[in-house]
Amino acid sequence: MTPGTSSIPRGVERHLRRALKDAWTGHRRSFKRCRVRFSEESVHDLRVDTRRLLALLELLGTLLGDEDIAAARCRLKRILRRFAPLRDVQVQLLYFEKRCRQSSCARALRQSLRDQEKQITKKLRKRMRSARIAKLKPAMEHVRAALRHSVSTGLGRSRNGTALLKGLARSYEIVLNRLGKTREGKVEAIHELRVAFKKYRYMVEQLQEFLPGVSRPKLKRMQALQTQMGEIQDAAVLLDTLKQFCSEQSRWRGMARPLIRELEARCARLARTFLKRADQLQKFGPFPDASTPRIPA
Repeated sequence: MTPGTSSIPRGVERHLRRALKDAWTGHRRSFKRCRVRFSEESVHDLRVDTRRLLALLELLGTLLGDEDIAAARCRLKRILRRFAPLRDVQVQLLYFEKRCRQSSCARALRQSLRDQEKQITKKLRKRMRSARIAKLKPAMEHVRAALRHSVSTGLGRSRNGTALLKGLARSYEIVLNRLGKTREGKVEAIHELRVAFKKYRYMVEQLQEFLPGVSRPKLKRMQALQTQMGEIQDAAVLLDTLKQFCSEQSRWRGMARPLIRELEARCARLARTFLKRADQLQKFGPFPDASTPRIPA
């Protein structure tokens, strides 16, 4: 399904300005909390707020152009990359701790992961103490000023609405394109689909009150599919971690075989289950099929 267009209702620009202000305020609050009280919860909140702000910037980029959001986007992506290793280790710990009673290899790997978690946490905590949101502030002020200018220069509600809808449509087309590459069930392809779909879902959430084809149940179904794809990626990372551990600690190779087989079976099972539902992604376009004309090229 290719999304169509419709006139964005009056007030969308005001909505976007308010959404940008709220997202920026939320990000600053999470950043400060993580800097003052570094914890698993505060890191999680900062990552979520960073992703949502990034998705809003991508949406605004369809109005303003990439050059106006590039600096802010670069700094926000840097924050996500900084915390990614800690999140991966914590997910792995949760899994292998449940296997410790059955496997001495799992116990050894758990200890290795705990050591990694301590090292990463110590490094990040120290880095966050000296981190300052001021480095991001000029870039965000530039985005806000560019948005105000876009509205005040008389570009027109129709033009702005069309740009937003084209950006949303392009994001959805990327999802559909990557969906077509997942037919063989390869984890890498599913991961690429998940990244595109997450970005699209956040964009839809920002405009849901203006999109006739979007409802709360629909957003929940989108999140459920995204979670399902995330479980596949987590299982693949667990498998890679275990294999890497065995390559570095050869004495565990024999004992690790049952765990490796278990994770390989888990990856395959999760991928098969997802592929049975994957075509549902074709129902998540933000516009009713026959409500409006197609977006002009």
